Amino acid sequence: MKKYFSLLAIILATFTLAQVGIGTAVPNNSAMLDVQSSNKGFLPPRISLLSETDGTTIPSPANGLIVFHTGGGLNGSGIYSNLGTPSSPKWSLLQAQNSSSGATTAKMSYSGEPDPTRTVTIGNLEFRIRANVYFEMRLRKAPTENITYNSNRLSWYNNSANSAQASVTFTPANWNTWQAYNTSGSGGSFTVGYQVYVNSLQDPTFYEIKLNTRYGTGYASSDKYWNQVYIAY
Repeated sequence: MKKYFSLLAIILATFTLAQVGIGTAVPNNSAMLDVQSSNKGFLPPRISLLSETDGTTIPSPANGLIVFHTGGGLNGSGIYSNLGTPSSPKWSLLQAQNSSSGATTAKMSYSGEPDPTRTVTIGNLEFRIRANVYFEMRLRKAPTENITYNSNRLSWYNNSANSAQASVTFTPANWNTWQAYNTSGSGGSFTVGYQVYVNSLQDPTFYEIKLNTRYGTGYASSDKYWNQVYIAY
């Protein structure tokens, strides 16, 4: 009898410490729980939270706890995670970007000369800056038809401002070729800010690019910088 209990204890301990795979016999090595399916999703617990700081509905919720909020208030229904502590919860909406709500932000910052090997991918596009401050972009995957993107740029330079428009067209053949979406580059020495809006009738996503930079022959390489923010919505 003792042998049976010992064997049962070993089996239970093995299952307790082992990884769990649902829909797979070989769970990923980095996951304690690996759920795989080709036609079903994962449904988290559905709960109506009372407020952003609700610690009553789920007593002492762990940091990182995830639920689907079904009630009103907060920022609407959706998947929320506790970014606070068990004693001081702060429920935050994990908002995704779609055609009617949400936005995605990407940032890049570096010093020195324009580096075309540094890129930002957001939405359906990839962006970079090359020499003489040409803003370039390309598609992330081949389209099924031609796609034309229009850009409107506002720039500030030495207490003056100017604007410009440009358009680029990608085809199923040139979709991964870099194209400039500002009408001209710049030379000399300058500290300047740019704000650019990019959109297309064939792409439901709108893009906003903000750039603050110092560049030119009058500055040492260590004094040159590129601070960029890309927003897709």
